[in-house]
Amino acid sequence: KDGMSFEAEAVDAQGNKGGTSVYFSYQSQLPHILLRANKGLYKVGEAIKITCLSSKKKGVVYLDLIKGKQTILTKTISVKGGIGKITIPLTTDLSGSVWIHAYTVAAGKEIMRDTKVIYVNPANDLSISIKADKTIYRPGEEGSLKFSIRDNRGHAVIAALGISIVDESVFALTEMQPGLEKVYFTLEKELMEPRYEIHFLTPREIVTIEPKREMEARKQKAAKVLFASLSELAPFSVTVDNTRDLDNTLYNQYSSIVWNDFYRIQDVVYKFYEKEKRYPTVQEGFEILIKKDFLDERDLFDPWGVSYEFIATGVDLSWFGLLSYGPDKIKDTGDDINTVYHGARFGNEQRMDFFGEAEEGAGGMVGKGAVFAKKAALPEAALADEVSTSAVSGEGKDKAGPRIREYFPETFVFEPALITDKKGVALLPLKWPDSITEWRITTIASSILGQLGSSTKGIKVFQDFFIDIDLPVSLTQNDIVSIPIALYNYVKGSQKITLTIEKEPWYELLDDVEKSVTLAENEVSVIYFRLRAKDIGKQSFTVKAIGTEMSDAIRREIEIVPDGKKFEAIVSDRLDGQCIPL
Repeated sequence: KDGMSFEAEAVDAQGNKGGTSVYFSYQSQLPHILLRANKGLYKVGEAIKITCLSSKKKGVVYLDLIKGKQTILTKTISVKGGIGKITIPLTTDLSGSVWIHAYTVAAGKEIMRDTKVIYVNPANDLSISIKADKTIYRPGEEGSLKFSIRDNRGHAVIAALGISIVDESVFALTEMQPGLEKVYFTLEKELMEPRYEIHFLTPREIVTIEPKREMEARKQKAAKVLFASLSELAPFSVTVDNTRDLDNTLYNQYSSIVWNDFYRIQDVVYKFYEKEKRYPTVQEGFEILIKKDFLDERDLFDPWGVSYEFIATGVDLSWFGLLSYGPDKIKDTGDDINTVYHGARFGNEQRMDFFGEAEEGAGGMVGKGAVFAKKAALPEAALADEVSTSAVSGEGKDKAGPRIREYFPETFVFEPALITDKKGVALLPLKWPDSITEWRITTIASSILGQLGSSTKGIKVFQDFFIDIDLPVSLTQNDIVSIPIALYNYVKGSQKITLTIEKEPWYELLDDVEKSVTLAENEVSVIYFRLRAKDIGKQSFTVKAIGTEMSDAIRREIEIVPDGKKFEAIVSDRLDGQCIPL
């Protein structure tokens, strides 16, 4: 009585028979989980309803959604009474074949798993055309994207667009199958080679959505058989809990919500400027935006229901930022979220720290806690002082030297609701970051009638000559290292390059401050600068490359950690003499 045996036999209309026998053992005391999805075939815009059955009556099951051998989404399911349920909306980045892995950690660090496979068809009720005003942009250059939405009949449609622009290097490269049909680009190789035969439908026909309703039920049943026959995506060898990684994932998700709130409020401030021809003052704050119906009071609360603290770096809100106290709702703790990136406000010679204490400094204001609004939200006079291109052509043509590239985000734009006009057209003005890369534009459109569409497009940001600093993640105080500076020359003909590093108090230079090299056309080279790290904390490292034809400059950040060991301090202020660790 240590198990149970099941035998099954199938007979078709022609008398063909097939059978199998399966033995199930229930001696094991380890917990077991079973995943169930409400369907096998989906479409972008729908939601997958997942049920998790567990032999553990209470606990947590971790869920990973994997596409192209890359984890796209991580969730947790709370199990009560042996059952846990979750609903997950299927977005554009989940189109194609998706593996759903569920696992739970048992006593003794044993991990129990189950896997389901689904297929998500891309949304195609609406077609999305994305046109840029230029084929290739330069770092820091302004431009715009034009989105045109049409239905299946070619008519313009008013739609809401969800747009994300992410560095292409973030995405893992996977092998693609050749072919013209969309299914060959989205269907995993494992699905194309099932272990069971389904004679009335091919794998391509199963996952392709047909308008005939009578076929839908048969295709759903066939998809379940096809997907159930798959083996595991990859062997699992990890036997430890990933709770810390999960915490980081949750923090990043909530951080993106805070950033979205910042961008929305930022756009509202710009609309106020367009109407009033001025920005709200610091004294007025966001209250004037609420009084004049630009904002609702609910827009000023973070995901945990606490009012955002805004940080202004001047007399008005042309330059501002948001601070969320995080889930513990306490300021100055490790879970605080602030939408901070380093940048410079041209024409302002003040340097601000997080709480607005100013000190004089050259090179503009660099904020460690201040948040810088988009350049589009600045008055034209403030924009006039900005160098429009990243590189300077010709030696000595611009006494100010090349513009310093220092803004390198991985996710550039997340616009949840850009509304088209009656012609189905919407414009998105942009100021491209400083990365030399290709950006992936992912767009999903939805109309008031429930029509959906999705599209992706690549936009390249490039210049003919540029440099890069290959910095380590961190250095230890008193480390002596040689920092490599990579040079990429794609200008026509050769040019002489003079590299100069900007002296900073955090390091001692053990090399020449200036070095020169001559690069041929299409040549890539490297030059090293040797230094000793002195001061701890986050530091910046700036290099300028002045060429006879084109120049460039770049600034990167590095963290210098203390040289020593961490000790626990023991103090006591109790009368009984007992000590408590800090």
